[in-house]
Amino acid sequence: MNFSTNGSTEENITYSSTTTGILDQSEDATSQDPRQEVADNLWKVCSPILILLGTFGNSISIAVLCRKSMWKISSSPYLVALGVADLFVLWTGLLRQWLRFLVNIDIWDISPVICKLQIFSLFTFTDFSAWTLVAVTVERFIFVCFPFKAKSVCTRRRTTFTLVLILIALALLNSHFLYGYGSVYEEPALIPYCGHINDNYSMFFYQIWPWIDTSVFSLVPFSIIAICNISIITKIARSRFRNKVAANSAGEGDNRVKPSSMTALLLSLNTVFLVTTAPVCIFYIGLPEWTRTATAEKKIELDLWLAILQLLMYLNNSVNFLFYCISGPKFRRELRSMCGRRGATGTTATVSTAPTGVSVIPLREQANSP
Repeated sequence: MNFSTNGSTEENITYSSTTTGILDQSEDATSQDPRQEVADNLWKVCSPILILLGTFGNSISIAVLCRKSMWKISSSPYLVALGVADLFVLWTGLLRQWLRFLVNIDIWDISPVICKLQIFSLFTFTDFSAWTLVAVTVERFIFVCFPFKAKSVCTRRRTTFTLVLILIALALLNSHFLYGYGSVYEEPALIPYCGHINDNYSMFFYQIWPWIDTSVFSLVPFSIIAICNISIITKIARSRFRNKVAANSAGEGDNRVKPSSMTALLLSLNTVFLVTTAPVCIFYIGLPEWTRTATAEKKIELDLWLAILQLLMYLNNSVNFLFYCISGPKFRRELRSMCGRRGATGTTATVSTAPTGVSVIPLREQANSP
């Protein structure tokens, strides 16, 4: 993959099966720089931690969300799809990086087919993770801002259709990797590695694809998520103000509107998504220009920043479970139940099945809160 590819990518411009950073092999004399060692160690140490944390957390989240009582929640299919996508990203992207830096083994070297499938899967599921978060945020926006239409609009059938449509669209968008990558030979030794099959594809990949990828992975999702979040927060704030005025007029206490736990959860997930993915997107936009005239020492510095920002991006795929536990009371109850603590779930049925609103916003708060 290529450094000039923005957004969900993680590879570099001079990549062959033997390189591990921005430095060309001709510049290996400077690779003993302490900053390069720090970058390599970050990959070696942080990668397994994120893989284990993400695998455990996403697997538990999927198991809990697929339980009968949780599956009734309209947002559960989206969150399950998000967990599956995050697992694919960790095991197709971060695992490859860890093996490269730990034991200098690149799965791209196994066969051209694996090379094609790895890069296709990584791009597709990274994009799918972002757009699944967009979809569930839009659904929450409908529940908050158009509560009386939500039941008819946000149906299980439409949720399934939306997820399938997103996956198919992104697979088609990234399908060019399946024919654009293959075995090529690096002169003068003619060592085969996985790369662009011809100059036309390289031109597309370097000059056109970065803008498409940046828009799909970051710009458009960021914009939609930001608009929905601002609308949700504004709606809740206005409802709180109206309730406060009404309560004061009636001589009652302050009857505040509280956002549902699902709303709080999505705001948390969206914030983490923006904070962890925006820096690497910005980095990739400037990287082609920075590397064009960079000295070997500057490339080492870029290598260190690359490691930090990419691992920050993978953190987004590893920590959703923690936010489910912090922001989702029903998720915690189901998790305790699944772990055998039956006594903690005695009131679950009465709380989870009744569609209850929050003050003037009938959000079905408990029925839609993990």
